[in-house]
Amino acid sequence: MTRSDAAFELSLTQKYDDEGLSLIVVETAIPYRRLVFFKKEDSYEARYRMYMEIKDGKGGYISGEVWEEPVRVYSYGETRLNTAVSSLRKVLPIDPGKYRIRMTLEIVDTSLLFYREKEIVIVGGGEGKLVLGEPVFSVPSAGASRHKPSRGGLTLSLCGMADGNDFRMSSDGIFAGFDGWLRVTINIVLPSGGKTGDDHILVSSRIKNASGSPVLYHRERVRTLDKNYAHLCYDINVDDMKIGLYEISTNVEMPSSGQKAGSKAEFIVLLNRGLLEDNFEETLGILSIIADKDELDDLRTSTMDNRHAAWRRFWESGGNFAGGDWKERELSFLRRLKYVLRFFSSYGPGWRTDRGRIYLRNGPPDKVEESQGRQMGESLIYWFYYSKNIVYIFSDSIGSGEYNLLTTQLI
Repeated sequence: MTRSDAAFELSLTQKYDDEGLSLIVVETAIPYRRLVFFKKEDSYEARYRMYMEIKDGKGGYISGEVWEEPVRVYSYGETRLNTAVSSLRKVLPIDPGKYRIRMTLEIVDTSLLFYREKEIVIVGGGEGKLVLGEPVFSVPSAGASRHKPSRGGLTLSLCGMADGNDFRMSSDGIFAGFDGWLRVTINIVLPSGGKTGDDHILVSSRIKNASGSPVLYHRERVRTLDKNYAHLCYDINVDDMKIGLYEISTNVEMPSSGQKAGSKAEFIVLLNRGLLEDNFEETLGILSIIADKDELDDLRTSTMDNRHAAWRRFWESGGNFAGGDWKERELSFLRRLKYVLRFFSSYGPGWRTDRGRIYLRNGPPDKVEESQGRQMGESLIYWFYYSKNIVYIFSDSIGSGEYNLLTTQLI
């Protein structure tokens, strides 16, 4: 049975070869805990197959590939490490255009199948105009050679294909960590092979939060290359950003010709250094949705220097998230928080809405139904949690899209 869920990460980006031809880079990352390991004589082994289908913007099949990978470890504990992943990276030539990539993960010797789909626009040149690709997000790998930008800062550079070796793609534009930073990469194609009389471009970027308020603005003159393409890289320190959904918009201008192009994309900050520092009270407010007051006492009373340890102790205690180790429970919470931020933040932070609070506390409902209310224009949504024998009924009385909890009933 094929299921669409977060069993693995999928990232797509565009690169260019030495001759300026377009390449698509497909990266996957499968956590060890999603694999099924079998005991061998002196090791534990798992095998999986990855099937790739490439379709054009109209859904027409173009090509496909399949490859099989073994994963071998020498202790059972390694099979359960939350930080251990099996990563694959494929680089393929591709023509400019819009594509949909479907990746299907098959765990060999089991009936487990998972899939993910993403779209990508491959940018081509030679059309006499300035073109920007879609932003791609990544985070530094352990031992990344670049230095972290200063707090609240952003650095801009032209980066090469080799720079990506120090970074791991963030498939959904998600930052979650107490260290590191966020990188945004944008492909630029210059008109006429770059011979436009310009030796530089003007790059402006703006980051806004979910309510549309500016968080960061940057404008810089960047020297162009002799080639007609470039990879523009932003390295952003997100330590001071509050938990939430953000939008980054980039505009590039060629001064002599006046040509302009822009692109924008969303990213989410789930976990950062500010969570336990300047934004600590907000953090306690979010955790109070899933934990009782006494469960937060240790974290609330800890000193600044001890908050990282207290944060871990909180998740080790289990709270409202049973099963797995502390990291697995933390990840479960972050998955819920990601969903709440993305889908319930139209009128403010998603965790402050009724649906957001209930989703954080209980996870996804077992069943969702919708109906019309008794009043004209009223809409109702029912969330059924069969394991809890509860149904939550939400009402949108004026058609605003914001649903408030109307009542809770036993099933």
